[in-house]
Amino acid sequence: MQIGPLKIQGYDVGDINNTPSGFISSDLGTLIGKVFGYVLGILAVVAVGFLVFAGYKYITSEGDSNKIKEAQNTITYAIIGLVIVLISGAIADFVVRIVTGKGLIDYALP
Repeated sequence: MQIGPLKIQGYDVGDINNTPSGFISSDLGTLIGKVFGYVLGILAVVAVGFLVFAGYKYITSEGDSNKIKEAQNTITYAIIGLVIVLISGAIADFVVRIVTGKGLIDYALP
């Protein structure tokens, strides 16, 4: 018996016959890898957002040394956060590549 593709709120999230498409996967390692990829992407966007916000604070500090120091600290922490996200992404890619044989990032050159 064949059942059509599974749709949730109009989005195709996978075939019930175990042919994965979209986010849902029949392989647990692939699903975990996708979740890590999305979370790391969101964290990177947040870190860059803090960097932009800190730059805005620095520009609008009007020469006040306390505001300048606060903006510089925010820039430092945003850069540290971005580096942590990138390193954790590399570690997650390494672990997922060992477990599943496929990484979070496709390194194939064109």
